[in-house]
Amino acid sequence: MDAIEIVGSAIYWCEGTKHRRRERNGKVFDRSSDVEVVNTDLQIIKLFLKYLRHLGCDERKLRARLCLFGEMDENAEKEFWSKETGIPPNQFGKSTHRLRKGFRTRKLEHAIMTVRYYDVKIRRRIDSMIGALTLI
Repeated sequence: MDAIEIVGSAIYWCEGTKHRRRERNGKVFDRSSDVEVVNTDLQIIKLFLKYLRHLGCDERKLRARLCLFGEMDENAEKEFWSKETGIPPNQFGKSTHRLRKGFRTRKLEHAIMTVRYYDVKIRRRIDSMIGALTLI
């Protein structure tokens, strides 16, 4: 494995959503081909996208979604994340909005971004690389 494969695999291992099956409204969804990372750190998202691109992802299959807090402007956030990641705005799904609750004092500079890619071959390759990392 080269450096980007080690870093990308570690990001997915630590920050990725690794669910295989999900139930919603009585329906079961197979998620075994999903590769998804959720983060608000721009550098983590950029590195993970560099990793997916290194693995040969089809840019047209990349999807993004935002989770906005408080008074964040959805259009401005979409423009920011699209510009920074290279994912076109038409590949962004519906954003979610959350009201701040509790005693959290840290204000996020930008929305939380979810990057999702559907490809069983790439998912298996990532799982294999994570397996190799556990042997180090």
